[in-house]
Amino acid sequence: MKKRDPKLDKTERICVRLTAKEKQKLIEKAAKANTSLGGYIRLCIDQEVVTYGAYKQVYDLLYEVNRIGNNVNQIAHNANCGYYSKKDADRMLANQKDLKATVEQLAERLHILLGSDPE
Repeated sequence: MKKRDPKLDKTERICVRLTAKEKQKLIEKAAKANTSLGGYIRLCIDQEVVTYGAYKQVYDLLYEVNRIGNNVNQIAHNANCGYYSKKDADRMLANQKDLKATVEQLAERLHILLGSDPE
């Protein structure tokens, strides 16, 4: 059985009083972030303030990039088999450049939201 790291034990508690409206809002935000209430609060503590919109954009982008990666692997396999023309390869390269530009724009926006400098 794997031993737990004592540094990760959550031994501290905090009690906060909220209105019913505030509690519901917190529950909704945690649900949108796909995490528990405690997980959402820890996320807020560990990171700079990130709006749900930014978080959702990153999640959606990663999902799409993963799907595109799968398609690129299939296309690369077919291209190696000689199924595509030069025109098709050029169009795929242009699409990859557009995707890269979109990812770079989102990364820049996130750096602005988080108040950090791009590396």
